[in-house]
Amino acid sequence: MGRVICCGLGPGDPDLMSVRADRFIRTARHVAYFRKKGRPGQARRIVEGMLAPDVREYPMEYPVTTELPFDSPQYNTILASFYDEWAARIETLARTSDIVVLCEG
Repeated sequence: MGRVICCGLGPGDPDLMSVRADRFIRTARHVAYFRKKGRPGQARRIVEGMLAPDVREYPMEYPVTTELPFDSPQYNTILASFYDEWAARIETLARTSDIVVLCEG
């Protein structure tokens, strides 16, 4: 059984993240991170050059960002479904190996 390991990336500079987060990121075989569709994502940019060459990446692309008002019922429904889907996918991955989830801030 694997683990879901959430790694906080600090204020955005790789030199300022914790030693433990750095270690998990550099040795990760599976890494998930949020991003806007078509963009690399801030979390992914922060760890550029730190990931192993054979790491498997799971970009979690937001289905909407600024297209709908954040207080719209449709926005909430869409994002709730998105988070539920990714929670299930990450849970499935963690059954067999560790997965590092990059967390900004």
